[in-house]
Amino acid sequence: MAFLDWTWSCSDWVLLLLFTGVALYFWGTSNYNHFSKQNVPFVKPLPFVGSMGPSLLRKQYFPQLVMSTYNKLKDHPYGGFFMFKQPVLVLRDLELIKAIAVKDFEYFTDHRSVLPTDAEPVWSRILFALKGQRWRDMRATLSPAFTSSKMKTMFVLLSECCQNFVHFLEQCYQQTQQNECKIEKEGDLLIVEMKDFYTRYTNDVIATAAFGIGVDSLKQPTNEFYMMGQDLTYLGGFRAIKWLAYMAVPKLIQKLRISLMPAHITKFFRSLVLDTIATREREGIVRPDMLQLLMQAKEGTLHEDNSAVNKKMIFPYK
Repeated sequence: MAFLDWTWSCSDWVLLLLFTGVALYFWGTSNYNHFSKQNVPFVKPLPFVGSMGPSLLRKQYFPQLVMSTYNKLKDHPYGGFFMFKQPVLVLRDLELIKAIAVKDFEYFTDHRSVLPTDAEPVWSRILFALKGQRWRDMRATLSPAFTSSKMKTMFVLLSECCQNFVHFLEQCYQQTQQNECKIEKEGDLLIVEMKDFYTRYTNDVIATAAFGIGVDSLKQPTNEFYMMGQDLTYLGGFRAIKWLAYMAVPKLIQKLRISLMPAHITKFFRSLVLDTIATREREGIVRPDMLQLLMQAKEGTLHEDNSAVNKKMIFPYK
């Protein structure tokens, strides 16, 4: 009798697992008829992962995946693919792209949510994450900051970063600079790890043009701004699992309020911006960077002539 009870118990477990598997399969593929119902060509998805298989297996970066999908739809003006369960429309026809981006733009203002708004109160307020009237208001506020004349005032900052990098390479070539940035000399040649080199250059440009601080990531390879930026863009380990979960079941992640960005990174960049603004307001510092333009936007003076920035360029954060 005990043997029969054990047998029935195993059968119950098998049935339960089978039922669970079937239910998960139907849930994971429930939306895959989205494009076919509307007669839209699409790349055939796999259960649960949609078209994201190559990216999940690290065989393709996401931009490569999008390009591959774009090429598969070459005989159509538009088509679709699936990011897990979410349908994504890909446009190929130039006139259709112009219509959406220009002529009918008022109907296509919102972007897909990049981060859960409840769990990321700071990062979810970037312009690309805002929607509806909040996006329109913020765009109207920021638009005067992106005119060509105001962008040109930042050229001196980018030029300074270039000069720092050229000077550093000259010192490496003359073997007067000890560095930790994967730059070696063999004979008359410098061997440079280009990804690391341009990552550091980009980091310095962002630091000086956007955040209003000057850093030299080649001479100071472990400076705090660079290390925090590296940590911010790291998508490995448990953080990668959280990102995949958000892409697969965004509503569940939002409901659970799971943060995708480490708290110490958010605290660092928030404090950096607030402290820099407070220092400039207290000491009357004016610097030709994006932070200065945003401060002017906050004060409602961004539309005015920007000559004050041109006449008084102070670089206190060396």
